Amino acid sequence: MLGVAYVTVADDVRLHARGLNAIAADVRERYVTLLVVGLAYTFAVVLGLIALVLPGLYIAARLAPALPVAALSDRGIVDSLREGWALGRGNVLRLLGVFLVVFVLQAIAAGILALISTDLATTGISAVLLNAVSGPILAAAIAHVYFESRDDAAEPVDEMTADAAV
Repeated sequence: MLGVAYVTVADDVRLHARGLNAIAADVRERYVTLLVVGLAYTFAVVLGLIALVLPGLYIAARLAPALPVAALSDRGIVDSLREGWALGRGNVLRLLGVFLVVFVLQAIAAGILALISTDLATTGISAVLLNAVSGPILAAAIAHVYFESRDDAAEPVDEMTADAAV
């Protein structure tokens, strides 16, 4: 599901409209890599959270771009994790801000749903629906950070600026 969100954002950034079947086919081709990168990401974050909360959050932010790398490129598992780690370097605070905003909005929505829920089953269904909505929103935000980081790294050198700097 998150792979579909990353590819959808990529298509949007590239102004390339495709149907859901074409997007799902792209994600299916990279499913194993995306799955293993997602598991490695989860394992690293859990390990960091076990060590301490702050290192876990740092690892989560640094490795978050690894998921769109795995979904949008032909890189393997190790290369996706390496590039995600490198892309996360200058974006730790930004990604932590994204995590915080999504977490706060999700907590507010969960609180409201808990107030209007009448039983445990309704609360559980509400939580599942809330995660189904917030997950792709978080994935889209991470994908935007990924694209902004890639664009900065791949920006062509302006000849006039380069001449003035020399």
